[in-house]
Parts: sequence; C-alpha cells; structure tokens
Amino acid sequence: MPTTQIPQYLQDRFSADTSLHQAIQQSLNVHGVRPDALLLYLQSKPGYPNDGNKSVPALHIIVDAGEANPFERWSAARRDVTALLDDHGFDEIEVEIQDPERFYQPSLFPIHPNHPAVSIYKSVREELLARIHDSIGSVWNSLCLLEVGRAANLKKPTIVIMVDPLAERDWGILKASLEAVINRKGLPPGKLPVEIMPGGCADDPPNPRDLQSRPGKSFLDDFETHPHHGTSISVRGEIGGGTLGGYFLMKSPTETHKGFLTNSHVVAPASTESPSAILEYDLLGLSYTAPSENAGRTWVYHFAPNDVDATRKHAEQRLQSLKPELANIDEQLKQRKESGASPQAGLVSLRAQMIQQIEQTESRLSQVKTMPRLQGRTIVASGRRLTHEMKTLDYAFVETSSIGNNRLPTDRDFGNREARPEELGIGALNLLLPEVCRSFTTIRPGRWYFKSGRTTGLTSGICNGVEAWIRPTAQHTLFDARGAVLKVRRFGRKLQVDEETGRLKYDEKGKPMESEDEDDVHYASEWVIVNATIDGRTVKNQQAFCDKGDSGSLLVDNYGRVAGILWGDVTGYCGPLGKRTIYSGAGLVNDIDDVKASLKTQLGWSQDANVDCLQLP
Repeated sequence: MPTTQIPQYLQDRFSADTSLHQAIQQSLNVHGVRPDALLLYLQSKPGYPNDGNKSVPALHIIVDAGEANPFERWSAARRDVTALLDDHGFDEIEVEIQDPERFYQPSLFPIHPNHPAVSIYKSVREELLARIHDSIGSVWNSLCLLEVGRAANLKKPTIVIMVDPLAERDWGILKASLEAVINRKGLPPGKLPVEIMPGGCADDPPNPRDLQSRPGKSFLDDFETHPHHGTSISVRGEIGGGTLGGYFLMKSPTETHKGFLTNSHVVAPASTESPSAILEYDLLGLSYTAPSENAGRTWVYHFAPNDVDATRKHAEQRLQSLKPELANIDEQLKQRKESGASPQAGLVSLRAQMIQQIEQTESRLSQVKTMPRLQGRTIVASGRRLTHEMKTLDYAFVETSSIGNNRLPTDRDFGNREARPEELGIGALNLLLPEVCRSFTTIRPGRWYFKSGRTTGLTSGICNGVEAWIRPTAQHTLFDARGAVLKVRRFGRKLQVDEETGRLKYDEKGKPMESEDEDDVHYASEWVIVNATIDGRTVKNQQAFCDKGDSGSLLVDNYGRVAGILWGDVTGYCGPLGKRTIYSGAGLVNDIDDVKASLKTQLGWSQDANVDCLQLP
C-alpha cells in the first residue's frame, strides 16, 4: 500500500474543517476506537479506483491494536467515518484504520513441531475451519500455524488464513470470532493471534494459457545431452511444463521399468485433447494397464519448447558478443607483432579462453537446434488424488530407454544466503551428502530439505511443524487405504462414480453427474516447506522455496535420502491488481512413502506383498 504526500490544497481544506474533525473523533469514540493520529496521504491499494494502479487520497487512522482497539469495531468505525467525509464534501477520500506495528509485508517462518502453540492449534483447528467455512465460504484458501514477523527476530506463533485477493468481508469480526475460540483454551488475548492475508495455493492443473505465456529459461550453462534431475520437461503439444524429478526403477509383478518421477499434472494430456479425456485423467489418473491409445499415455520431451527457445537465443546472443571481442583481441595481438613487441601473456590466455567458450557454445547451440528431444512415455499417473489421510498425491512415472543418476549438490552449491535449522532455532544441521541418492526417508516436521527445480534451481527449506489445511481448487479423487475410489469431489460437491467401472458417470449432455456433498468441509492436509534468507549471521525474511515450473522436483534430506516430491505452493500476494507480486512461495510436497504405497496398488501388487516397487538406480 504505497503512500505519497497529499496535495497541499486538499491538506489545507481538510485541516480547516474543524467540525469534520470533531465529528470523526466523536464517531470513533462511539465505536470504542482510540486513534493516536489522523494522517492524510495519497496511496494505492487493490480495490481503489483504476484497480489500485492510481494513487488516491486516504485518511489513515493510526491506532494501537489490542484490547483498547479490538478489530471487530474497526469495520463499522471505518464505514461511519467514510460517510462523514462524504457529507462534508470529501467523497474522494478513502479511509484506512491501521496499526503501524502490523503494517508490513510479513515473512512466514516454520514453527518448531514441539512448540506449545502446536498442540493448542491442533485442538482448535477443526472448529476454526468450520467457522471460516460458515463465515466466508469458498473464499478461504489455506489455514496453518506458522511463525510470522517482519524478520525472524520479531516472529511469533500466528494462525495464518490466506483468502482470495480482493475478497470483501468484515475481516475484523471474523478475526475476533476465531481468536475467541483460541482464548477459550485459557490463553491471554493476543498470545496466539490470527492473521488474515491475501494468498492462495497453486494446486490446479496448469491452465494452458499460463503454460503458453510462461517465460522460458535458458539452460545454456547447465547443459547435458542426457537430461539430469531438476531439468525442464514438457509433453508433446505444450510449450511449457515442469521438472524431471529423479530417476528410478519401478517394479511391477511382471517387469521392471526404467524411468523418472515427476508430477501427474506436469505430464497431463495436452490442452488439445478432448475435455472429457483431460477431466478423466485429472480425477482418476492413468492406470498401469491403460491401452496405448489412452490420452494419459503422453509423450514427454526435454527441454520444454519455451526453454529450448530461451537457450537457443542465449547461445546466439553469447556468440554475437564473443566473436567481436575475439576479433578485437586478434587485432591487438597483430598490432603488437607488427610493432615488434612480444605477445602479451594475458591477451594470449584470454584469447584461448574465448576460443574455448565459443566452441563450447557453438556445440551446444547445434544440439539445442535438435530439441526438444523425446525422453519417454508416461505409463502410470495418480491424477488429482487424495489419500485416506486427506493428503494430496500428484505423481507420474515416465518410462525411458535409459536413465541417469541422481547426482547430488555439494555443500558449496548451497551458498550462504539460505537459513539453516539452527539459524531458526529448530535444531542443528549436519550436511552429509553422498555423490548420488541411495535411499529413501519420510517427511518429518522440523527437518531440513532441498530441491533442484526447473525454475528456481537449488533451494532449501524446513518442513513446518504442523500441516497446512488447504481448500483444493481442483476436483480430487478420494481413495481408501487399499486404493479403491471412495468419491470424487470438489469444495462443496462430489461427482458420481460408476461402482463397477470406477469411472465417472456422465449425463446425456456429456457433463459429469453431481450429487449433493456431505456437510463436512472439504480440505487437504499438506506438509509445507518454508525457506528464509540470511544476511551474515542474521536471519532476515522469507524467500521463495519454489515457483511455477518447479513442480515434480525431488525433496531430499541432508543425508541425500529421497523424502518426497514437490507438487504445489502456498503463495502470499501484495501490490495492486495487475502489478501483484508474490512475497512467499512455500512448497507443498508429497511424502515418498505415500507415493510408493499408491504405486504398489496401481501396479497390481497385493497389499501384503513384501516388495519395494520403487528403487533407486
């Protein structure tokens, strides 16, 4: 909410209207709001004229939030002050009630799993979610306990609710209602506050228009003829995609397949396929026994076409820069030779380096011109699946003719700007990475993990001490512990499934048949990976763990063990409409144990079969 100084003529006119000032003070007294100051500024904000892109006059009523100025009184006070301004001829002035200590772009930090606030939060979160659902319906996007503050040294446990940007509700009343539930646990007011922020969860299948407009990324300086884990992939027919997670051996009762893991939504049928085929894939995935002509058996390529274009342009630009520089060095060496001077050692060395770089770039450019290259075909995928524990599954296995190893970074590759557990008070980190991934582990709250993704590359973060409850924005299929379909539903509804075939039922118009959903609130319970930056020895603020295009990245712990797969993110927004920026990008992840259990059922193994269906090469 950027502010600038108000024009002097408006400031003078406002200051001269003493009767207005008295009326505003009386109105605030009636509502029990005690202001510290009334300040007039120009500011922009979502919801203001011109979608918030133009600054308008706004009266800032500065208060100290707390028991003396409870939030539930703010909305009514703001409405009455706005009406007074209109009556006095100041209808162009907006009204904001603000506490400067809360007026900042917040950073979200992971909370320790053993923090006392975790048990309190778990005891009330079902009631909180029910109240949120009853009050604002499908406007809510996530509910989670985190540590929140301007920086790590100012953080404190806070229940964070992310809602649709620009949603209009009486947030003060909702906040007070939720904090009343918490305070019944015997906590003093404000000890475990609630913060409502604009933000959401990226769990939808990618919109084709988003894929088409997603900027390409150059891989010129990270180029290998055989794709490595963390690199760019896409399906035939789309120009954008996601990340090749890592290489594995997948064992069915009849054969062993070589290939790699990624997300189901990364290798979903192209947007040119029929809507019914795309919906069927999203909800039920791709069966291991599906016929070859099934739309879900997608052909997968490396790199994604938009990344091929970016890499090619980068190579061409580099050559356009290097060749004139080499010609200039040759001219300098020629002039020295003609003048009888000996060649300058530095120039000779630089010339050799430039020739080597030109040859390498030309070689890579010739290879890029043959891309995208076919890497394999999807043979099994989860679709939009929920486990019986209400955790999302989003995985796919792409069969390839050959596989690479899952080479791990070294300690030096991480740099020194990302916070480690000990810097956030969550425990010490021993980084003991082998050369390649050799084993599996499970996701544990409070533990440190890293990923290598197509967009943000190598980043690390800490698993939050308690799961986030998110409102799925896409339809999900809910399976029982044995892999049988229980229901297909979205927030507030479910779709009918044929009990014999396990496929969706359609009406005569070809639309999926709906039935009334039960009264419970539909949510998914997800592990969240949160990152933070540091400056020297001081933890500063949150930074993105992931971004669009990182989906499919493997989650690996400090011992080099595969723990899960990144499939989505929780994002917070700030700024006016059209210029919105993401100030947080926490990762949503699948536990690899859940992936293996689901794969075991998908591949046709019996539940009691003692077999490891997913192995590292």
